[in-house]
This record gives sequence, C-alpha cells and structure tokens, in this order.
Amino acid sequence: MRKTVTLAAAALTALCMMTGASAITDDFTDLTVEDIMPGEVSPDETASYETTDELKTVTIRITGGAEGSRYAAYRLLDLVDGEYVPRNMYPELLRTLGDDPYQSLCALDADGAREFADMTVRGIIAEPYIGADYTAERGVFTDILPGYYLIREYRTGTRQDSVSLAILCDAAGNVDISTKEDIPTLEMKLDENGKYSDAADASFGDLITLRLTARLPDTLSDFPEYPLTFEITHADGIRIDTGNIVVSTDESEITGCLTESGDDKDTLTITVPDISGQKITGEEVVVTIPAVLTDEAVCGAGGNAVTAGLIYPINPYGTGTGRSVTDIVRVFTYSCYPVLTEEEFMEAIGNGGLKLSEFDEDRGDFIERGVTDGLPLRGLGSGRYRLEGHEFTITGSFDTESDDPKLISVGYSAEDMSFRKEKDSDTTPDDADVVARPSLPFSGGKRPAYYIAGAAMLFAALLTLAVKRHRSRS
Repeated sequence: MRKTVTLAAAALTALCMMTGASAITDDFTDLTVEDIMPGEVSPDETASYETTDELKTVTIRITGGAEGSRYAAYRLLDLVDGEYVPRNMYPELLRTLGDDPYQSLCALDADGAREFADMTVRGIIAEPYIGADYTAERGVFTDILPGYYLIREYRTGTRQDSVSLAILCDAAGNVDISTKEDIPTLEMKLDENGKYSDAADASFGDLITLRLTARLPDTLSDFPEYPLTFEITHADGIRIDTGNIVVSTDESEITGCLTESGDDKDTLTITVPDISGQKITGEEVVVTIPAVLTDEAVCGAGGNAVTAGLIYPINPYGTGTGRSVTDIVRVFTYSCYPVLTEEEFMEAIGNGGLKLSEFDEDRGDFIERGVTDGLPLRGLGSGRYRLEGHEFTITGSFDTESDDPKLISVGYSAEDMSFRKEKDSDTTPDDADVVARPSLPFSGGKRPAYYIAGAAMLFAALLTLAVKRHRSRS
C-alpha cells in the first residue's frame, strides 16, 4: 500500500509542478466580486468522506500571492487506502478524463495540465452549485483531507494583486505551492537623443520626446484577450502631437491602436485593442510620443509633469481590470533676469526690443530665438545665450533618476553682466545658485538698473506730463 501511495503521489506531484509558477510582481489591480465569481465560496457542508484507520490531515501553504487574497480548494481525487479515487462531487468536471481519471491525469504533459486546470475552473465558475471543499483567506489550508486538489484564487487581496492561474496540487502530504500570476509594468522616460532620464530642461518651443515602455506579463498567453491601455496626464505647458505617436514592439510598429484625448485636453489614452491577438515576439511594447514645450509651461522649481500608467486585464477566467503604479517625468524651464544699464535697455527698446539668441551646438553658432520688450526672459533651458551683446550661461541641475524628480539648482553666469533673483518667484528653488558680479561703489554716472517695458513707458509718460505742466505754468 505504501508503494502505491508513493508512486501515485510522485506522478501527481509532477503534474502539480506543471501548473505551479513564479511569484507575483508588485503592482496593483482593481477587481470586483462579480468579476471573479457570483458569490462567496463556501466549504461544501454536504460532502462525505471515506476514512480509514490511517487517515490523516495535511496542510497546503500558498506563497507568492498578495496579502488578503482568498483561495478555494476543490478535491478532485480522494486518497483512500493508498489509491486515488475520483470524487462523486465533480463528475462533470472529470468526465473529460475518461474512465480512469487518475491515469489520464498522470498522462498529461504541461500544456495538457494547463488546459485541464483552466477548463475545470471555468466549469466551476459556470456552475455556482459546485461548492469548494475548503477556503483560505491567508493562503494556508490547514487540517484538510489528503487528495488531489485544484486551487483557485477567487478574490484578489489588495490593489497590488492579480488573479492567479489555477493550480493542480497533489496533497498526499503537507505541500507548499506558488501562485502563477503576473502583471505588466510601466517605465516612462524623456528621450534626449537616445539618452533616457526622468527629468530634463528645455526652452519654449523645444521638442520633447516621451518614451513609455510596458513590460508584458508572463501570463499573457493565458488570457483569451488582452487589451492594454496607456493613460497619460500632462501639464498645460506640454502639447502632445497625437498624429505622430508610434506604438511598437521589437522595432516593429503595432497598427490599429486607438488614441483619445480627454475633455480637459490634459489627458490622453492610447489603447492596443488586443495584445494577445497581435503577432508580438518581444516582451515589451514601446510608445513614443512627440511633444512641444509651450509658453504656458511653468518656469522654475515646480516643473511641468507628465504622469503615465497602464490599464490591463487581471483575470484570465473573467473580467476585471487593474491599474499600474504611475510613473512621472518632469520638464523644467527657467526665467532669467539679466541686469542691463538704462542706456542699454532704452536703446534696445528703441530698436524694436531685446534680441535674444541661443547657441546651437549643431551649427556651432548663435541663432536668434526672438525679440522681447521686457524682462525677465522666460522659458529658457540650460545653454549659452546672447542678449544685446552680452553672453551668458544657464545651468540647471535636477534629478535624472528618481520616482519624483526635483529641480536641485539653477546657475546664471556671465563675464560682463549680473543677474537679479526675482523676489517671491518660483523660478528657482530656495538654494538656487544665482551667479552675479560683485556690486561696486557708486559715485555718479549711469548706474545699472532693472527695467521692464511697462516701467520704461511709465517713465516716458511721466516725463512728458512734467514738461507739459512746466510749459503751462510758464
């Protein structure tokens, strides 16, 4: 008898290993009770069990699932006097195995075991009258009768969970099994000429490229359908070019994707209708999104954030979706307040405005960015600039690898010009490095002054008014 039990246990243990799997990855899901099953699973109170003098109880311990997950155990075969005997409780579920379910189960290969486990779970879900032998809320079935079991997860534990594939388990003795579940993960980066980072700085009008990489789950092929949605939220100062978004895998473009903008224009969804239906050979899906930094962007420490997440299926035997942990990147831009003399400022305004140029590395020369009639200069990234004959440099420092990237400091430097730090401005963090010329004693002549267009116009208006009053009195 002992030999029979040992051989039987060995055969079914091998089958059990075919449906066991690796531990879950840690992201989150969103699942309702109806998505899993029509009601609470309860142990079968009407089942009768054959016993012998050698009857003992065993423990099944489940690892790899999220805390709070609930599992149900269905004993397909009893272990009686050393022999595995089909349960009368599940004749419909075992019918496909023929006259000798035990031998049929032992003959299954990995694919056959997976197919049988999945078919059995779907049969249980379709027939609510089929009750579980045991349930467990903490992943441990204790003091249960030995036998051959099917284990299914009927309720997820936390938002960092997904539904495990069903597991076939030989419990002739105490046994530990691991769930088989996986979810996609997302990483978003800013792409600067092939260099990827969590933050970057840019000037108004500059092109920004977002790169979203979704790692596909190991259980992808076990889902009848697998729609995958990228959900993006962006700051007002970032305008996305929806007409040139590219979705690809292994550098091959995926067609048929749906792109929709939200009512507030700050959200965007990109959906691949069915990943499992695509001929995807790679393990990742990459979305490349071109965008432009506009003059609505925030200058300074707050930056301009883009957040992204995934919406994906989490139940291979039903409905229900999960949402991944979101990833975030930030684009920084700065405002700059150079100190000009009154003569320099008035001459520039008289000639049509302050002319700003930026050094172009590719051309090796300065190119004109535009003309402004006042200070501060807004929307500049790190780089070399020229303003009315003065050259200066802006150097931004920020987190490039961070879950929540921050601006660290901003430096402004020039050989023949100083800079003013704006009062009560969010242009730079409190510890920003503002590099300026030392102040020299003033004893006459023209003193450096701060001007904006409005101040210049007000000065001219007051001067004109004073002259008119003087003439009137004369």
